Amino acid sequence: MAERRCIFCGRLADIGRNALFRLPPDYRRVPDNIYRRYAESRGIFGASVMLPDVCGKGSPDFGELSAEDGKPVLVTKTGRITDILVCPSCHNELYRDTDDASVNTAVVFGMPESGKTTLILTLADSCVTRQFSSDNRYRYILNEEIHDGHDLNEAAKKAAEGTTPADLREPVAIYRVSEASSGDKVVCDVLHDTCAGDMSDDNAVGTELPFAADAAHYVYCIPADKLSEAVISAGEKEDMLVRRDLYAMTRAFAYSDSKPVLDIVITKFDLAGKCGGAGEDIYNMRDSESALRNYLYSAFPAVREMEPFFSGMRLYTFSAVYAPNDETAAETLYSALFE
Repeated sequence: MAERRCIFCGRLADIGRNALFRLPPDYRRVPDNIYRRYAESRGIFGASVMLPDVCGKGSPDFGELSAEDGKPVLVTKTGRITDILVCPSCHNELYRDTDDASVNTAVVFGMPESGKTTLILTLADSCVTRQFSSDNRYRYILNEEIHDGHDLNEAAKKAAEGTTPADLREPVAIYRVSEASSGDKVVCDVLHDTCAGDMSDDNAVGTELPFAADAAHYVYCIPADKLSEAVISAGEKEDMLVRRDLYAMTRAFAYSDSKPVLDIVITKFDLAGKCGGAGEDIYNMRDSESALRNYLYSAFPAVREMEPFFSGMRLYTFSAVYAPNDETAAETLYSALFE
């Protein structure tokens, strides 16, 4: 059986030798210490957290492992049958077709209020009209409150308006059908919303960002108004904050076999034209990546210095408010990340 990559913790699971299954909700409730520690590390507390029931080899409920249509199936000693695979590391569900080669991961970093959530929701919303798998187990976004195309569209609108900040504690997962050499293939594009400033040490990186080690893209959001202010002030404080974030990001993939691409997104770009001075210049240079790079390097020298630590650096502009019906910016960035 194949190895599958968990979209929650990023680890590979050999579902042939180390398979776990989530038992039916009415089976029984058993607290799971591994899952509890994982949930607490992500700030998930309270009685509302339903710790999962799992069953695997060595469990008193384990019966036999068989297969139906190529999918692993567990038959418990009481005759219960389930095919819901669970990640051995974090005990979240392993979704169908999300093997090591089918998962594309991007981690979105940035300071608070930098537009990370709005960017993620807009990217996901722009892809709802794409061709998705017909498997009813797939959802556009893995979140307890946002689970279908209509809700995703509404969440994106609210985030763009700033009326209801969304909670993206869980990753956004877009399942779509992609053309492959051997025919159509279902792939899973995963976007993680995190704050680089929260990574206080290497231990925090290990517990909070295990999925980041194998991510192909690190997206760093810098608001246009902050960029404009930094260009004018040329102060060291702002540059040190960016330097801290970029350094924390390099720790997240320090032991990975490959380096991610650094995709810097100047968010809230509609604000650039309202800042005056450097802001107007930045706004007028929106179609020139080289000119915007010069402004970025001038405002934040740390970007130029940290760039060699990544496999490459690309620059984009984005505003969900300025052109809510224009998906060009979202489509361009999504294609750069996942296609």
